[in-house]
Amino acid sequence: MLTPARCLERVGEGDVRAVAIVFGSGSDTRRAILLEFVSILKNNAKTGDLTVVAVVPARHRLLLEALKREGADFVFIFSESTANSFCVDDMLGGLTAKNRPEHILKEICPHLNYSAIDSRREISLCGAYRNRMVLGGSRLHNICETNEHIGCEYYLNPRPSA
Repeated sequence: MLTPARCLERVGEGDVRAVAIVFGSGSDTRRAILLEFVSILKNNAKTGDLTVVAVVPARHRLLLEALKREGADFVFIFSESTANSFCVDDMLGGLTAKNRPEHILKEICPHLNYSAIDSRREISLCGAYRNRMVLGGSRLHNICETNEHIGCEYYLNPRPSA
């Protein structure tokens, strides 16, 4: 993996058509640096036409909103346990409109919130239940992070914070 500075140098050297930026479940600082890198790539006259793919470990609503805002073209979601086995060429060849940040965001419950535990971890909370319900496991992955949330009793009858 290259640092953002080394990646910019490499982009300037040759015929590069896409850049994949891998977001792990690391710190907020690292996430902010990588989001800034997406913005730099998309807003630079020499690199603005590059396809920028954010490779992320989960359907994290706030990260996806930030990627959309900064101009990422596509998002590829991978399991961190299989991160070493994906091939960038295969990933790029399989990207479709369903991999666009705005498409993925439409599938995620708008009430999905996050609260930091420390600088490296956070918990997922249900904003429709006053952020009092911690989400995880199958409910988070099969309902909150998919179109299935439209049938959720909390989504249908939200109890927002007072």
